[in-house]
Amino acid sequence: MNLARAGEGLTHDDFKERLRESEPARRLIAGLLILQGATELQIDEPRIAPTYEERGSYIDRGDLYARFIGETQLHRYEVKRLSVSFSGLEDWPFKGTIFVDEVDGWERKQPKPRGYFSVDHEMTAAIWLPCSHPEEWWVKKVYDKHYRTQVEFYATSVRRCRAYRLPRPPIEDHG
Repeated sequence: MNLARAGEGLTHDDFKERLRESEPARRLIAGLLILQGATELQIDEPRIAPTYEERGSYIDRGDLYARFIGETQLHRYEVKRLSVSFSGLEDWPFKGTIFVDEVDGWERKQPKPRGYFSVDHEMTAAIWLPCSHPEEWWVKKVYDKHYRTQVEFYATSVRRCRAYRLPRPPIEDHG
């Protein structure tokens, strides 16, 4: 991994490595959606801008898409693997608030996600945030320590969320 020198923030190579490290979380959420009754699932490869400066015009299609019985179309789901640990809503580390997405990122997303899964670092739990009540969101400015700049996020109350324990894949016996 291309580590940033002290005080320089996250490099684009660091970002690409973090994206690669989040792939197992996408796969676990795909498994959860199947357990919840998804009848069709689509996981696309992420699109990554060649440079940090080009990131604004490089929009991926979404983390995964799923369709459930009775639905006529696939719905978009976003997955974020966090660097913090939690086991559910009771020990959610952000004081009752959950971030939806960067304001600019949300506004550019087409189609809009059905919701977001925030996966804990150990990938044992996830928080589901449905996007069905955007009228309850507010804008919160946050200092991004990686890119050393202020970023506007949509945020909402964690009361709108649901916690899940994530399925663990079986360990294969190669004996």
